[in-house]
Amino acid sequence: MYKKISWRFLGIFFIAMIVLLGNRGMVIAENNVNAKIDPVLKEKIKNLIKDLEPTKKELAAISSDKLISSTRLTSLEKLIKIGEPAVPFLLDALEDDKVAIRLSAVAALGKIKNKLAVPKLIEVSNNVEENLGVRMNAIIVLGSMGGKKVTPILVKKLNEEDKTLQMCAVTALGELGDESAVPALIEFLDKHPYGGLALGPLHKITGQSFGRDKNKWKQWWRGEVVP
Repeated sequence: MYKKISWRFLGIFFIAMIVLLGNRGMVIAENNVNAKIDPVLKEKIKNLIKDLEPTKKELAAISSDKLISSTRLTSLEKLIKIGEPAVPFLLDALEDDKVAIRLSAVAALGKIKNKLAVPKLIEVSNNVEENLGVRMNAIIVLGSMGGKKVTPILVKKLNEEDKTLQMCAVTALGELGDESAVPALIEFLDKHPYGGLALGPLHKITGQSFGRDKNKWKQWWRGEVVP
């Protein structure tokens, strides 16, 4: 139970990290990912990835609602700054047996924004055996870099059994901004007590504000005059 709660908090922490890093990431070319990497840089990247694993002391801090030390964030920022050369290693890190390293790899890939990472992130988000926090982060990242082709995947996640995954999907769809997601977001409005979370994405995508009045949203979507 302790581990389950800890990793859920860690997942939320890494989502916060993605937000805090803001636009420090970079969009990189997609055709040079496997370019030859300098051995010294290669070793640096590997060491930075190793540094992403929290210590036992830091894990204990999670359970007491304290922030993880800045060491993890610093290593993550350095990997993002390295950019393209780090991508193959970050993709490999998604298979690491340590949850914190997989979480960090997802966050870094989300800021570097190499489209070649999208298929692997989709796979991670769909893997029911994967850690919940890792899946949460993968969904959020897909909304920021996946493009419209991931819209159906994110819409499907509005029906995930786990409510936190549903909420991440709502957020991701708002970030994606694809109008084709509007009908699904309208349906989500009265699906749960927290269905109101869809209001932000709906307003962002459509520019409209009808509160949680599902009928008015449907009228507008059909092109009818809304009273």
